[in-house]
Amino acid sequence: MALMRRIDPRLILTAGFSFVAIACLLDAQVTSVWAGLNFGVPEIFMAIGLALAFNSMVGAIVLEVLDTGALTRPADILTFAGLFQVVRLFGGEMGSSLLGHFIAIREQFHSNALGLHVQLESGVTAQRLMGFRAALSPHSIGLAVATNRAAELVGLQVRQQAFTLAISDSFLLIAICCVLCLLVVAFIAKVPTEYRQITAPSS
Repeated sequence: MALMRRIDPRLILTAGFSFVAIACLLDAQVTSVWAGLNFGVPEIFMAIGLALAFNSMVGAIVLEVLDTGALTRPADILTFAGLFQVVRLFGGEMGSSLLGHFIAIREQFHSNALGLHVQLESGVTAQRLMGFRAALSPHSIGLAVATNRAAELVGLQVRQQAFTLAISDSFLLIAICCVLCLLVVAFIAKVPTEYRQITAPSS
């Protein structure tokens, strides 16, 4: 918020969306073996980006309200407040619904794509099945049970990789959305009123 006394909120908003896009591009490299530390650098970019983007967006809206003199008209105050709440709540619900649906579709796509390469005739698949079966045989009742359990493990691994690829795709989608937001910011007109004028001590 202190930056907006010296810098145009549009520039801060641009920096925020850029940081979020960078974080998503880093997270898009996710694999099934990633753990907490692997997300460290992307989370730093994400935290900074969200802080810059959200606060500058709210700050820009407040400047617009002040510049239009809406604070002197109760009806306009209610309009701005209602619009802001609708966008905030509807945007969150729409985003979570979109990503949930997108991840489900991409997981099915990757499952089908990976499944095409998992064939019993494949040497790699047969080798993995035999390895699982050998490890499970001492803990299974009969070779058939061990074979079935080995096939289930292979299926779970395929599903795990498909879900990981779907998560990677979702990060790429968010990065694309950030780029689109940057294009929108480029067309936002400058508000004549600045925070330095509002916060300047009155003489």
